[in-house]
Amino acid sequence: MELSAEIEKHAADVIHLVVSERQVFTKIGGRPSGKSGCFAWPTWKDRSLAFVMQIKLSEIPMISQMGPYPNEGMLYVFYDQEQSTWGFDPNDRGSWRILFGPEDDDADEIPFPDDVDEDYRYPEVRLEPRVIKAYPNCDDAGVFGPEWSEEDYEQYSELAEGVFGSQPKHQIGGFPQAIQSNAELMAIQCESASNGIYCGDGSCYNSPEGRRIAARGTDWMLLLQIDSETEGANMWGDCGMLYFWIRKEDLAKRSFENVWMILECC
Repeated sequence: MELSAEIEKHAADVIHLVVSERQVFTKIGGRPSGKSGCFAWPTWKDRSLAFVMQIKLSEIPMISQMGPYPNEGMLYVFYDQEQSTWGFDPNDRGSWRILFGPEDDDADEIPFPDDVDEDYRYPEVRLEPRVIKAYPNCDDAGVFGPEWSEEDYEQYSELAEGVFGSQPKHQIGGFPQAIQSNAELMAIQCESASNGIYCGDGSCYNSPEGRRIAARGTDWMLLLQIDSETEGANMWGDCGMLYFWIRKEDLAKRSFENVWMILECC
C-alpha cells in the first residue's frame, strides 16, 4: 500500500532522542546535572523518587515547533522506584515529577539520596536529537479506514515502527506510540484521573461526569515519551513506555506541576 495524501496528513515531525557518543547533557539515567541546591530531590510517600532522564532544551532543534516548549532550560524526570503506579488512579499523583530549571554548562552531578536503591540508579545513556516524521497508531481516530485490508494495516504498522529504526522510542512532542490504547484515550485518562476520577475500570469513559471531563481531553498534549532500554539500562513494566502529558497552557507557562504520567506495557 502506498500511503495516500489523506494518511500523510496525519504524519508529524517529532524529536527522536537517540544514543550519542558526544558529551551532551541530555541523557537517560546517571545522575542529574545541576548546582547543589538547584532543586530539592522529589519524594513520594517519604521515599526518594528514581531519576529517569534530563533534557537540555537548547540541545533540541525545532523544540518550539513541537509545542510551546521553552527554547532553553533543563527538564528533569523522576518516577517511583518501584514503578508501582500506572496513571489511572488519582492517588498516583506525586509518584512522578517533572522539574524545570536553568541550564548551566558548569553544573555538577547531584549525588543520589541514600534511599535510592542501587537497582534504581539507572545506567547513563547520552542522547542526541534527530527530527523524524512519525505516524500515529492505526487505532487513533481517523487513521484506519474501513476500506483498509489486513495487509494495508500491517504495512502501515511496519511504516510507523520503522521510522525509529533499532533505537528506543524516546520522543518529544507529537503523538504517543501507544502500546495498549491511543492518543485520544490517553488524553481522556489524563484529564479524568487528574480530576479525581478513577480510570482503572473504564469509569472515566462511561460515567456522566467522566464524559463531561473527557470533553476537555483536547487540552492535553504529549510532553515526552520514554521507552524501555532493553540493553540493560531501564525497563518500564514488561518492555513498556512512560508517557508524560501536559496541558498546553501549562507548558506555555512553563508550569510542570500538573504533568500526568501513563505507563503502558505489553
